Order: sequence, then C-alpha cells, then structure tokens
Amino acid sequence: MEIIKKNKMIISIILLVGMLFTTSLYVFNDYNNDNHTCTESCNHSDENLYNSVNNKVDNETALKIMDMYINLDNYEGKMATLQGQLFKTYDEYSIGVIQTLATGEDLAFNIILDPNNPQINEFDVLDWIEVTGKVGVVDEVHGDHTHAVPILYIDTIRKIDN
Repeated sequence: MEIIKKNKMIISIILLVGMLFTTSLYVFNDYNNDNHTCTESCNHSDENLYNSVNNKVDNETALKIMDMYINLDNYEGKMATLQGQLFKTYDEYSIGVIQTLATGEDLAFNIILDPNNPQINEFDVLDWIEVTGKVGVVDEVHGDHTHAVPILYIDTIRKIDN
C-alpha cells in the first residue's frame, strides 16, 4: 500500500512538472517584454506550438486534446468523449494523458473538468476514466493576459481499464 501511495505521489509530481512545462511553453511563445495582450497573435503562437509538438506525439487522446485547444471554436457547445487519467492539481481536476517524447521528456495533455460535478469524488487521482460531456470555454490567466481554454462539463463519467 505504501508503494502505491509513493508511486501516486511521484506521478503527481511528474504531472505537475509537465503541466508547468507546457504552461511555460505558452508563456515563452506568447509573451514579449512590451505590454502584451492576447489577440490574434496568441492563436498564431498556439498553432506554432501545436505544429512543433504534433509531430512528436502519437497518442490519440493527446492529439485530440491539442486539437481542442487549437480549434476551440469547433468544439465549444458540442459533446465530446475522452479517455484518460484523472489528474488533480491544487483544487482543479482534469482528464488527460502523459506522452513521453523521444527526448525522454514527459508532457501532460489535459482538459479541465467541471469542478462543480460531485461525480468526480467517486474516483481516485490517476484512475483511468471515460468522460462524456459538453465542451465549454473558460479563461485561464497568465500574468497580464488570458487564454480561452476548454472545460468539459460532465454528462457521464465511468472508470475504465487500461
């Protein structure tokens, strides 16, 4: 039991570092030393990041999550189903996967889950789950600007084997 708790803690730390790394890529690509506000240039930077990472990722869920971020307008208000692990950072739950690149780096690809849905509490962090729900949009704050990011409002959620 102690080993499982240790492994969960190590994986949680890896996830947090991966998410911070991913966020830092956004900040690095989108931020300059002038007063920067997120406009059309942010979408262009997101596409550049997508193109630079896309050819290194082979996980279908990771690719779908990247596409949801880049083409958010195509998903907003529509139903989507994702299979992945339940992640928790601070007080925020998400569903996603970890993709190991050829360089050995682990990147986490995840989408925020509706924090007001009590069904999430029925599962443990790192459980493999399938979530179906409506895709919404929330603003994620990065210093002096924000990014529109997808959020999945849960309709159904169930544990799966992987």
